[in-house]
Amino acid sequence: MLRKFTVMAICLVLSFIVSVTLVAQESNADLDADYAVPDELVLNYVPAGIEELLFSRNALYRIDYRQVITEVNVLDAPNGNILYHRALAEYYVSLIGIEGDWAQINPGEWIPASSLGPAYYSRLGGILFREGDTMEYPMGWNRRIVFISTAPGVAPREANDNALPKYEMLTFFARIEVDGVEWVQIGVDQWLPADAVNVIEPIEMPETVDSAVWVAVDVANQVVMAYEGDKLVFATLTATGEPWSPTEPGTFHVYAQFDPRLMTRGNPNDTWFYYMEDVPYTFYFNGDRALHGAFWHDNFGVVQSHGCVNMSLTAANWIYRWGRNYMDNRADDEPPMVVFVYDKNLPDWGLIPAETEA
Repeated sequence: MLRKFTVMAICLVLSFIVSVTLVAQESNADLDADYAVPDELVLNYVPAGIEELLFSRNALYRIDYRQVITEVNVLDAPNGNILYHRALAEYYVSLIGIEGDWAQINPGEWIPASSLGPAYYSRLGGILFREGDTMEYPMGWNRRIVFISTAPGVAPREANDNALPKYEMLTFFARIEVDGVEWVQIGVDQWLPADAVNVIEPIEMPETVDSAVWVAVDVANQVVMAYEGDKLVFATLTATGEPWSPTEPGTFHVYAQFDPRLMTRGNPNDTWFYYMEDVPYTFYFNGDRALHGAFWHDNFGVVQSHGCVNMSLTAANWIYRWGRNYMDNRADDEPPMVVFVYDKNLPDWGLIPAETEA
């Protein structure tokens, strides 16, 4: 079981660590220079020892993913014989090539090129902690395009030059509530609504974790963190399971790894059906739940999946290479990599007492 006293203390400290907690104000008229931070603490401030992992073109475009946007007959050759029929559903393929009006999606399988649409190549990366958790202030990302306000509670100027692009790496200097709405400060006279951001909240290594490297999946914050012992080395946004198919809390060992792997569920008549060819950077840890890259959406930082831990292709590539290095080189008596899933909004983090494995 977790060291509950320590975990509670960590949660309290990490619920937006601020050197001085700001007190909520009665009205916007009360906001003044007291809310300014030192001049060097500006938007895009990054402490020493921390580095942004930028999107990787190799990870993104190694495989040419496409969405099948119409119902379609799959043929054995261009203008050839019908092999089978695909109904209109959540159906993605990896393209081998296009010849004229025809697209080859697998050896001996062709469909009209006009039936293909683009996949989602998210440019989200992550944050590398070269010296462990060296955050002077909490850090994270905005998960959507948002306009910057000059003070908490003040409506932002909605103009392109005042818009913060999606997935910016941010430092949060303060947090305050105004008129029932929480705000975070990202620079001098620069504030965002707190519901637009996701925060990295490091945790202590749980007693249930027995591997030298492990992955923490923070369901509440929709953040994945990679650890070497008690040292945080990487963090990124994720998209975990919807309430009807959740990413279940617990301590799990990785039991299979693939790159890539076909993933499918149900049949086209089911509302939860999906068919995803060549899902990359995959670690299975709890039944059909896995860590993996996702090319069918760019909606990280919110629940989105059928139960798996979705990451951008860049982030999943980093996790996979890092985790494979441990998995492939560990001694016979060393356990597989652990995936620790928890939800701080649930009693006891929603953890079950015993490990579950496939």
